[in-house]
Amino acid sequence: MSQRNIPDLSALDFYVLNALNSSLVENLLCWLVPLLAAFACGKQFNAYYPLRKAIFTRTDRKKFVLQKAAESAVSSFLLVLFFYLCCFLFDVIIAETACPGIHFGVSLNPDSVMFPELYYAHPILYLAYYVLMISGYAAAFGMAGFLISCFTRNRVAVAIGPFAVMIVLSIGLMVIPNGYGALFDFTSVSLLRKSTLNYVSKPVQSFFNFIGPLIYLVLFRLLIRSAAGKEKPWQ
Repeated sequence: MSQRNIPDLSALDFYVLNALNSSLVENLLCWLVPLLAAFACGKQFNAYYPLRKAIFTRTDRKKFVLQKAAESAVSSFLLVLFFYLCCFLFDVIIAETACPGIHFGVSLNPDSVMFPELYYAHPILYLAYYVLMISGYAAAFGMAGFLISCFTRNRVAVAIGPFAVMIVLSIGLMVIPNGYGALFDFTSVSLLRKSTLNYVSKPVQSFFNFIGPLIYLVLFRLLIRSAAGKEKPWQ
């Protein structure tokens, strides 16, 4: 399976598989997603900050802040999802112009992906699986950026905040015994990244990878809710 020729592999499948097999794509997943999330959420609250006193006299502060936090998460999710849909569209365009007579082959170490069978049989479904997961992490990073914007008006701090959160979480999760922190570490949940948790079944790893963003969203929402109940950040 380390070298497999697939005669009936479509041009689109070929380009999807080889795009996933690129180290460049893998690096972009780690480094671009928090920055894209910051771009989506950076002005969610700062745009309303000068008018906060007028807004808070008309509506409940906690309700308003939590609503804007949710908008930050949704905006980040949709932006990253749109980014990957555009990448997929480029693959479609390339596939349409490819020569149908080319015999495609894909080289891959089966230990380097979570589900090699799905990778080969349904690469687009495999791609969708990871894109949704990564977009979920983007939503969490977006809410983290909004949380930071509640305490500072510094645009640079808000812009790099989600990226810093990713780094801090990654370092913090490394201290969890037996490497279980990797289940919730975004830098470990990238395409074609070999799992180091050989003693945990892949379905279980996949489950925790998916609920990881939800856990972070709940955590950041609780922190934002707590901040919304205090006076100092809004003075």
